[in-house]
Amino acid sequence: MGAKELSQYIHIRIKELGISKTKVIERAHISRNGFYKILDERTTDEIKLSTLIRNIPAWENRRLVCQDEDLIVTKKSGETAVPLSSTLANLIPLEKEIPIPTTPPNATVQLAVQFRAPDCPCTTISYWKMVIEET
Repeated sequence: MGAKELSQYIHIRIKELGISKTKVIERAHISRNGFYKILDERTTDEIKLSTLIRNIPAWENRRLVCQDEDLIVTKKSGETAVPLSSTLANLIPLEKEIPIPTTPPNATVQLAVQFRAPDCPCTTISYWKMVIEET
């Protein structure tokens, strides 16, 4: 984003949010001089965009994917154990992926996964990774 586009964007967001330039300067923790340089398209330095105009998008199109097949356990002795996915002494998720609902900033959601219990008493572990769905 160039200086002109940034300046235009800030002007639009100030109007949309109905806040004063003073309030924007306070939120961004930048100098008044630095802020007006940005508005006058003289620089894009001295700006913290993440705090200037809070417009963080919600998490959308995300899912959790089980990573257990890629998990290899190493014993304290340094010896590598067999991959967890090849043993009966581990949790088996009934689903390898679960969707994450659209989540606004600072919100929380509960996610649930059902597992098949191991065949014998043991310590278990399951690793999951959040990914963005490709659209």
